[in-house]
Amino acid sequence: MYSDNKNIRQAVITLLLNYSILFLDKADPEGKVQLVSAVSGGAVQREGDAQNFLRLITMLGNLCYQDQETKEAVIGMVGDEINEKLKSLNSLEGIDEKTT
Repeated sequence: MYSDNKNIRQAVITLLLNYSILFLDKADPEGKVQLVSAVSGGAVQREGDAQNFLRLITMLGNLCYQDQETKEAVIGMVGDEINEKLKSLNSLEGIDEKTT
């Protein structure tokens, strides 16, 4: 799912976010796992744009909402990527927020 073009990544991530909102009211475990699969494989860790990263994390949170099975799938498929990305973001502490 990775592209060097930020606008393409934003469009794809926004589409996935919209699908995750749909799944808040629909019990479809297979569909949820397919959305997680779409971002597994490094997409979370490689995303450099803060807004796109926030959309990805929100999408994953929507999928996990009140669904233990999907939560376990998310942790298994992209949990390490999320942890690595958050560690790299934590190393940016002290950077003036006005410059980002």
